[in-house]
Amino acid sequence: MQAAYVTEVAFDALEAGLTILGLVLVLQRHRIARWYWIVLLGLYCLARLSEVLLGPEPLMPALFLVTGVAWLLYWMFGREPRALALSRFWIRPGNKDAL
Repeated sequence: MQAAYVTEVAFDALEAGLTILGLVLVLQRHRIARWYWIVLLGLYCLARLSEVLLGPEPLMPALFLVTGVAWLLYWMFGREPRALALSRFWIRPGNKDAL
């Protein structure tokens, strides 16, 4: 049981770290951010789908699966996937005209 707990904590920590890395890429408007999120969310959806199909408590994994699929579709088919709704509030340090 302790090994399963350690494995779950390790996966959660890895997921949190990868999410933070993705957010940093988005905030820096890095050109690889779109593919990063498509791959990460694709893997996330596959993991949640396996939990829904094989796990004993399908409600929360099903909710996470739906939200993961929604974000995946956004990053795959959005017109400007890196331009989130908050983009008009982001100002580059060198852009004084935006102030």
